[in-house]
Amino acid sequence: MLPPIGVWCMVAQMGGGKMRLWVVSVACLMIASPSHAEDDISGQAETIWSAFHCAALATWMDDSPARERLFGIALREGRKFYKAMQDGRSLPLDLMLSLPSPIVDSSIGVVSPDFSLGQVWTGAVNEARRSIGQKHFASDGSRKIAAASLYEQNDCLLVH
Repeated sequence: MLPPIGVWCMVAQMGGGKMRLWVVSVACLMIASPSHAEDDISGQAETIWSAFHCAALATWMDDSPARERLFGIALREGRKFYKAMQDGRSLPLDLMLSLPSPIVDSSIGVVSPDFSLGQVWTGAVNEARRSIGQKHFASDGSRKIAAASLYEQNDCLLVH
């Protein structure tokens, strides 16, 4: 078993002149630093879910402009996300455990980004309906008030 990367970097830095020390230090920092690609995947996944969930709430509020804005954001980020999944990227375990199941489930064996996004949209609509509560669907006014309250609580105006 090989020692951790930090041990290799410390050993490599012990020999040679200043230039070698600098080159090895920079290389070790690049290897040991977390990947920005992982941050992109994480941010995209969270944006997809937030945008779809908020778009579903906007639908229940009968707010078409908000729904279209949020749905467009989810599509834009989702197509990038699922394209990365098709190209062989995978979700880190800690991210898989923190994301809603429709995103995780649809990221396995992506056939079509739009098909996967349809699965996530369905999950977000169902989640929004559950969060509003069945009792509020008895009247339009009650449903709109409950959806608007959740829309505000979820900071849907800030989703971009």
